[in-house]
Amino acid sequence: MYKLQTIVIYNMSYLIFLLTICSTSAITASVQDIKEKLLNNSPTYEPFSTTDKDDLTCSAIYSCANCTAVRICRPNSSGHGYTEYKTANCTGATPYCDPPTGTCVKTPTINCANENEYVCLQDGTFPHPSDCTKYYKCKNLQSYSMKCTQSYYYYDSAAEECAYYKGCYSFQCSGYNGYKKKYPNDASIYSFCINGIGTVVDRCYGSDLLNETSQQCEPVCRYEGLIPDTSDCTQYYRCNKVPNKSDFIMTHVKCPEGEAYSSYEFRCVSISKVPSCQSETSITTAATTITTKITATTAPTNTPPTQKHHFF
Repeated sequence: MYKLQTIVIYNMSYLIFLLTICSTSAITASVQDIKEKLLNNSPTYEPFSTTDKDDLTCSAIYSCANCTAVRICRPNSSGHGYTEYKTANCTGATPYCDPPTGTCVKTPTINCANENEYVCLQDGTFPHPSDCTKYYKCKNLQSYSMKCTQSYYYYDSAAEECAYYKGCYSFQCSGYNGYKKKYPNDASIYSFCINGIGTVVDRCYGSDLLNETSQQCEPVCRYEGLIPDTSDCTQYYRCNKVPNKSDFIMTHVKCPEGEAYSSYEFRCVSISKVPSCQSETSITTAATTITTKITATTAPTNTPPTQKHHFF
């Protein structure tokens, strides 16, 4: 009986020993697994899958995977370059990716636009000739087409981008041929209509607006103050509001000899301070000299400022 008890106690002790070894091994394996995960910088919980692939275009932590998707990249363990970690599509009111910040924005960049779809007559941003959900940017006389992708978003000429329900405006070219039609929401912008279709889009300079009667860009007073003469940098217009009316009196004024009008200082300054005026003046000097010789017998020595009423 004593031998039997001894055998039972021995077997139980051996069993406990085996269980202790197994438990220790399991704990060691779990600790080792956690260490490996920490060393590999692997998250213990991942709600959605990741793409862990090398990408040569992944040059920053936050960047664009394409024109409509953002991307997060993690630094490589070597300390050189990045590996793509996650991507996400841009949706809603911000459907485009902005390369400098790697975030979703509402306006596409030039790199994501269709190139050379339209003819550029000058740099700037212009509405599509017939589609109010489209517009294009001109840079170095190269066009880049944009489109408003959200419902009820249309091109806004004031903001020069898509805006929520600002109104759908387009050039009314139907029935016109060889004629300029102004943009309904901005008279400084116009399209040249051929056979009832808007072909090219252009813009008046400075404060000028298109006069559809004269078919020319003309200076217009929209507020009290001074506006430049876009045809002569040595002259400007003074706008004075008529009391108790919405009309303005426009006075054409010429700067003193050797001076030009500065749009930054709103006054006449030395022509040397207006670089854009120097080349223009040198071109017109010869023509002015010839004209003076021909008309000297009839032209008055001092021409007073001209005034005219403008109804806006």
